[in-house]
Amino acid sequence: MPTIYSALKFNKGMTPKVYDKDSATRIEHFDTITEVLRPFRTLNPDTNNTGQAMSVLALKKFAMLDDRLYAVGQDASTPANGATYRWDTTNFDWRDKWGFGVASTTNDMLFTHKGVLFGLRNSRYLYSMTTGQVFTDVQDLSAFANGFCDAIIHSKDGCAYFATDNKIHKLSTSADGTAGTGYSLALTLPNSNFFVRSLAEQGNYINIAGYDIKTGQSWSLIWDRDTSVVDLTESIHLGSEKVYHNATLNGQTFFVQLREDMSNSPYVEKPVLVIKYMNGNLAETLYEFPVSTFDPAKMGGKYVASNRLYFSALVKFDGEESARHVLFCLDYKGRLTIAQNMSGNAGTARVSGVFQQGESFWVCAGADGSWSTATTYATTAYFETNDIRSDNLSENIAFETAFISCEPLPSGATVTLLGRINEQTTFTTIKTFSTDGHMKLKCSALEAVNALNGLSDARQVRLRLESSGGAVINGFQAIFTNKPDKGNG
Repeated sequence: MPTIYSALKFNKGMTPKVYDKDSATRIEHFDTITEVLRPFRTLNPDTNNTGQAMSVLALKKFAMLDDRLYAVGQDASTPANGATYRWDTTNFDWRDKWGFGVASTTNDMLFTHKGVLFGLRNSRYLYSMTTGQVFTDVQDLSAFANGFCDAIIHSKDGCAYFATDNKIHKLSTSADGTAGTGYSLALTLPNSNFFVRSLAEQGNYINIAGYDIKTGQSWSLIWDRDTSVVDLTESIHLGSEKVYHNATLNGQTFFVQLREDMSNSPYVEKPVLVIKYMNGNLAETLYEFPVSTFDPAKMGGKYVASNRLYFSALVKFDGEESARHVLFCLDYKGRLTIAQNMSGNAGTARVSGVFQQGESFWVCAGADGSWSTATTYATTAYFETNDIRSDNLSENIAFETAFISCEPLPSGATVTLLGRINEQTTFTTIKTFSTDGHMKLKCSALEAVNALNGLSDARQVRLRLESSGGAVINGFQAIFTNKPDKGNG
């Protein structure tokens, strides 16, 4: 019987299991929520009307208020001061600046509550900025040692919650941006070493994800929002992998964790990206993705929308020459993909701000991001299969034919089939399709073997589909003939 790779619909996420049949080891820059490979839009560099480079604005976080997009950064005129900027929907640039008027190093926190923008500055002060451009220091939170996490608005009470160190802060529905109004310190966890990294709504409760900075152990704590008691409803051990994000997607709570190279041996271990989900009162492992490098200080940019969790990272994947910024997407079905390749940012600063609206993404990394000023960032969307081999290990496989099904190719769009065999780590182009309007694409054995020597007798094959110009792929099959392996054994 032939060996067939078949993806008649793209209903799986990436998997680290390279021999998992009909699966994908990499899905990048494609939206798969409708079970087709539909490319996301390519990122473009922003502009502003201040006369300064975007790095001077040092944008760190985004928020939406009254259907207008805002960002927080530094004042382009007086960079020592903080400022809020509003995106202009006519000129399509950062045009409206609302300065703080005081020396401020803005932190990457910005959220809207009761029609007011709230943020954090100098790693200490909770401030507000009204649409009337009134800046106010709402509360001195006192200095914190480890950090803070983004705010959530709980749907059950309409209150905002955010954390610093082991403390949960609350803004009630009476918060209007004036000093002290509606603010309270809602919960102080008994363990002073506990660092709250992320908050998520979980039914009537709040899921608190964090870790002990001394032991390194991560926990999920369930809190009923009752500020009169310190007792927590549930405590769930997440293991020794540090937890960075949590999110409840369509009723299911997920955790994003990182197993760092923490061995006491002289050997270098690969970091592992770990995805877990809540199963009753247990946290079950969904995926473990080993990578070449993964800088824990660059894990950031959490954004939850449309039952998807987006988070940024600076990561070097196996087989790649250098680390690059990517935007991961975890959907409510537990499927992990890479939504954006942010290699237009050549800097090493953490991508702190992520926002998604319609088909567009917004990302920022403050002043330290070394963003390209090119008019557009060329991003190729690609889908990479698992390693295809015969079910009988005494046999090799020979490429026979491949079929790609797609929506009618738009003008200027291309679909490219690439491959690699055996121990190869780089892909070779096999065939490029570019005829306008075509919906079914075919590659013959002769075309494939002429392009990639060894495809007629390979121990294993990995194929890649690349899309440019908006080509949407909705099916893929590759057929191989099995033949005796005469070179081994």
